[in-house]
Amino acid sequence: MIIHYSRIITSVIAIALVLGGTIPAAAIDPSSPSVKCDQTENYSVYPKCEDQLVAGSSSNLSIAPSFGLSVYYVVPSDVAFDANVLATLKQSSRDVQAWYELATGGRTWAFSTPDIVQVYHAKETRQYYVNNGNWWGSILTEMSQAGIPIWSPGTVTAIWAHGAGFWAGGAQGCAGMCGTVLLGVELFPQFNNPAYSGGQCPDPDGKGVEAFPCTPLGAYAHELGHPLGLAHPFDDPALKDVAGHSIMATHWNFPDQAPPYEQPWGFLTAERQFIHDNPFLAERAGVSQIFENLDVSVNLPVTGEPPDPTFTVLVEGNVVKVTAQETDQRDYYWTFGDATSAHGPHAEHEYAAPGTYLVRLRISSDQSMMSTAESAVEIGAPARPCGTVRRNTRLTNDCLAPLRIGADNITVNLNGHSILEQPDQPGVEVIGRRGVSIKNGTIRGHTVGLFVKGGAGHKFKDIKVFSQGESTPDVQMQDVDHARIKRLVCLQPRFEATPFRFSGTHSAISRVTCYGSSSNGAIIRGDSLTIADNDFRTAGDNSLMALYFTGARSVLRGNLFISNSTRLKYPALFVVGEENVVRGNRISGVLAGFGLDSRSRRNVIRNNVVTVDDQQPESLAINGGASACANTWKNNDFTTDSEGDGPTAGCIR
Repeated sequence: MIIHYSRIITSVIAIALVLGGTIPAAAIDPSSPSVKCDQTENYSVYPKCEDQLVAGSSSNLSIAPSFGLSVYYVVPSDVAFDANVLATLKQSSRDVQAWYELATGGRTWAFSTPDIVQVYHAKETRQYYVNNGNWWGSILTEMSQAGIPIWSPGTVTAIWAHGAGFWAGGAQGCAGMCGTVLLGVELFPQFNNPAYSGGQCPDPDGKGVEAFPCTPLGAYAHELGHPLGLAHPFDDPALKDVAGHSIMATHWNFPDQAPPYEQPWGFLTAERQFIHDNPFLAERAGVSQIFENLDVSVNLPVTGEPPDPTFTVLVEGNVVKVTAQETDQRDYYWTFGDATSAHGPHAEHEYAAPGTYLVRLRISSDQSMMSTAESAVEIGAPARPCGTVRRNTRLTNDCLAPLRIGADNITVNLNGHSILEQPDQPGVEVIGRRGVSIKNGTIRGHTVGLFVKGGAGHKFKDIKVFSQGESTPDVQMQDVDHARIKRLVCLQPRFEATPFRFSGTHSAISRVTCYGSSSNGAIIRGDSLTIADNDFRTAGDNSLMALYFTGARSVLRGNLFISNSTRLKYPALFVVGEENVVRGNRISGVLAGFGLDSRSRRNVIRNNVVTVDDQQPESLAINGGASACANTWKNNDFTTDSEGDGPTAGCIR
């Protein structure tokens, strides 16, 4: 028989034989609005059954369920398996998963198996299942007895039966903890067989109102709503006036073919609110969001004020960082214009290819009112590996670390660009070369940002250097002679890392700014060095010294040394060595300002301003012990009465 509808509504009480076939009399009692489950016949209908179970299924709700969607392609014994059907069902399941994520504002199904759709070769012929409970009353029992999770807590089972015609139905069971959906493969226009379905597909493209009943994805998404507990909105007086905007009323127009008077179209506000906390729906990572351009923000009926979807965008290379202006709403769902998505008020995404992308944010309030905003972002060409440089070079784009120097006496002008970090790689590496000049840009590395070993005559200036290593410095220079280091910045040390480390001779380090977080600001070792006009600090309470210096015949002039250390009276500046000049520096520490090792001799310490925290009773402007008298002190300004922990009166002035 052919069932006609004045408004093409896809279910009769929830099990819909859209065209052809009959509805089993044992399943539905038209005279009773309260439908009970017939556990003998294993029929299930909507409204939801009470404690629906069949033989072979588990009723133990104390077992923690995984809440997944199990999808099966059922092939009767006299119907040929079709690989094209299986491939279509897999893609259709992904499509419906993506649509749910969009229509709910960020929540969707998880598939129970990695291959998404499993094949079940049925025992009987197609006609057997038609004659015995018209599929629902027979195939469900058989599959359950075969160990397939039919009416199994934590599982919604979707069955696509080859030969079931235009079947489309679904129901909830297990007190809301399970459900079953049954659909005929013939709903797909390309797979319709009139001998099975009893009708032709009116629109071979399967789109729009005129395509009904051959709208398989609409039927799929609609029937999956019933295991979640969704009824038909036309049956609810509170929703009847806006019911046409819901997929639970009509499914011919999936995903976006609604006529103008029913747009926008998706889930009603009340439906989103009802299923928001359903355990089968959750935020999922990695869903390919092919429908991100659709408008499915149905705010009917109105349940409150919509949230403000305004957000900020920060583009760094091929990475975009987005932040919602309102951070106290219920759900945040981002799409990035390349089928990827994210959740939460803040998100970060790396694009794989250059281009212009439309970033969208969908915010849902506690009342399920949804708002959408969008912003176009421009992503440049992806960075290429920097490689090895053997001649004078001027960068025209960012490149991926490492950049290795492969020749002497060359200049690399970063030209305002960045060496981008790579896992387990340094940013720039200079080993055993002479006369290398690097300037004007940013260097990043997952180990060391700038690594220099050996050689002489190098120049480094106007560079920001960052390391992502947990215990590696931003700048590490070993055994370097006659170097000139000027205007370097290293502000992102990690954990126990000292951001700036240098060892060498006859070199100048000036206007370098480095902050350590839980170690030193800088460690410098060497003879005949000029360390001038730098800013070395430790930023954390458990950090150590702003500068630990060991060497001879060097000048430390006009620097700012600040330590926030509260550990063991570590000073802001600690000097180990002989015949150094420490002049005109500003030194500030929480527990100690200036420190000398017992090996320090013949150093000249003059015109420095040394301060410590006056609130700390044991703070020391000078922590030098007996070594204080082995050095020359002149015109220093100490801001604490206790100038040292050794003899002071005749030595320090």
